[in-house]
Amino acid sequence: MEKIVLVEAPKPKPKAKRSLPDYIKGARHVMNRFDIAGYEKAVAYARHALSISPKYVPAHALLGEAYSYWAFRLELNRSESHFGYNHLSYIHAKQAIDMAPELACSHRAMAVSMRRGNQSDPEGRKAEIVTAMDLEPNNPDNLYEHWRAFGYKIDDRSVHRALELNPKLTGALIDYGVVLTEAGRHEEAERFMIQAKVVSPKNTLVFYNLAMIQDRRGFRVEALKTLLLIQEEFEDDYLIQSGLNFLQ
Repeated sequence: MEKIVLVEAPKPKPKAKRSLPDYIKGARHVMNRFDIAGYEKAVAYARHALSISPKYVPAHALLGEAYSYWAFRLELNRSESHFGYNHLSYIHAKQAIDMAPELACSHRAMAVSMRRGNQSDPEGRKAEIVTAMDLEPNNPDNLYEHWRAFGYKIDDRSVHRALELNPKLTGALIDYGVVLTEAGRHEEAERFMIQAKVVSPKNTLVFYNLAMIQDRRGFRVEALKTLLLIQEEFEDDYLIQSGLNFLQ
């Protein structure tokens, strides 16, 4: 009889531990989808990094940005929670500035946090993002915030350069699409919004803006279809419901 040889199964290799920069890289990746689910994950990543190292400045800076963006989406959805999130944004941005004023991310976080809420300061915001740009002039997030802080001008090269460096920067795609449609350039605007939908396929702000652009182009039926595609999954989303009420 042939001898049966038992071979021990190989033990699975342990998963490599993530470094602190890895957590922040992951957080920025999901935050840049610019939807609520992305903000939730980004905050979780950054908070985990802080649980490992409470003085890790990039985590505080990222929270300064993520909470501000999240607050804006909550405000659009008529949730009063945005007041608290704006406050958290400023707290973390200030911690980043206090601990590491030599880092561009600290100044960008402060600029983002100054956009809305009780700490709103348009001139201070401009000064902070200019400092961030001086430190890292080719950072797409710096370029995007610089464009926003200085008025969303349609011919400002900052947003174009930001998208050249990061074509998946959803916030820039959305905002530039809105700027284009406000200027009457609806076909161009629609292309940017469709690109944003590819990058962030569950983003209700993208669907809302795309539908409004389609309606401006005279395609109301297509606009309704755009919102109905996502209505069932996000039935409590204020933007989707308000868009449907407007179009119907």
